[in-house]
Amino acid sequence: MTPIDIDDAFRIIDEALPDHSLSNVQEAILRHSWQGKTYQQIADLVGYDPAYIRDVGYKLWRHLGRAFGEKVTKGNLQSVIRRYTSRTGSAQGVSLTIAPESPGSELSGASKILGQLSRLLNEPNSEHRTSQTIAEFNSDNVLQLTITVRVDLAAS
Repeated sequence: MTPIDIDDAFRIIDEALPDHSLSNVQEAILRHSWQGKTYQQIADLVGYDPAYIRDVGYKLWRHLGRAFGEKVTKGNLQSVIRRYTSRTGSAQGVSLTIAPESPGSELSGASKILGQLSRLLNEPNSEHRTSQTIAEFNSDNVLQLTITVRVDLAAS
């Protein structure tokens, strides 16, 4: 299984909490907890009282626990999110920028991303697959290609 980075975790959390956006403090707690920092270290980094950080963190873990269907703590956050994505199949977005002025140039990392996408779409145990591709030009006339794939894996 591909490791989940913090940006993927935020996307998964946003998907799990569609009617709730995280505050700046909650985002900081998530980001720094993901990196293994203590509440004291987080408080020092963001300039809040450690007791306040601990209280916001406690409420955040309870809220995420309800969304993910299991107890969430600072220590088990990554494993809970991995299990959640295994159970539900989570939307994973990949964004590539293609500059038209260099049509023959190789895209860094594109082959790796497309290989992962191909494996997801051809997963033999998948019950449900959806995909969405959005291509648009931004104000600098650069093609922005976004591919979103959702794969729900069958229970073992």
